[in-house]
Amino acid sequence: MTRENAKELLTHVIDPETLYHQAPCGYVTFTPDGTIININHTLLNWLSYTADEVLYERKFGDFLSKGGQIHYEMFFRPMLNVSGSVKELSYELKTKQGVVFHVLFGAVAIRDQNGQIVAVNAILTDNTDRKHYEQELLVARNQADKERRNLQFLADLTPDLIWTTTSEGEIDYINARFADYFQVPERKFTQEQFVARIHPEDRNGFITAWAEKLKRGEKLSYDLRLENHRGEYCWHLIKSVPHYNDQQQILKWFGS
Repeated sequence: MTRENAKELLTHVIDPETLYHQAPCGYVTFTPDGTIININHTLLNWLSYTADEVLYERKFGDFLSKGGQIHYEMFFRPMLNVSGSVKELSYELKTKQGVVFHVLFGAVAIRDQNGQIVAVNAILTDNTDRKHYEQELLVARNQADKERRNLQFLADLTPDLIWTTTSEGEIDYINARFADYFQVPERKFTQEQFVARIHPEDRNGFITAWAEKLKRGEKLSYDLRLENHRGEYCWHLIKSVPHYNDQQQILKWFGS
């Protein structure tokens, strides 16, 4: 098929009106007071309305949630008057059945020769899937925070000294027993501070063993003497195990 034939075919099959109404996004044009004067079939289908129910009968704000209506009046309209356009505002629209869905909204003001806004052309992109993803992510984060607090609560109940480190071996959490044993303020304790509390005769051996386990990603089990806040050395069995992600990368070390 030649380029000329292709152009002729497109002219007959896809005219501008068809492109407008069957676009994968919503198009709407409304007057400065919000009265809808043009709307494509895509947006009508999303809203479950017919053109006769909407054109010159409804205002754009009618389809917004309560919060969206407030934002539309207090922020959108002033911004449009000043800048002439807005991009990627997040709005909730209501269908005829009252179902809410999320859209990204952008608009451009159409002005007359005197600079007065006579109409607004807007484009709406369905953002529901992204909103659902963000909500699921927020739920997952809240659940992770809850589980972390529960684990820390349980760790504080045990008489053992419990801590975690980063994949590089830097201490990032200590339990209440650990903080009490070393009299650590605000539960902040560095790897260097921990090493300084090891008996001098045990220190080099532990450092070598810990560095080797970090490198290989293997469990550590080591006997040594630790100095408490009274300056007394007591024997401890140090254990540390790596925690991996799905890609078998070490995320953290758990120690006791």
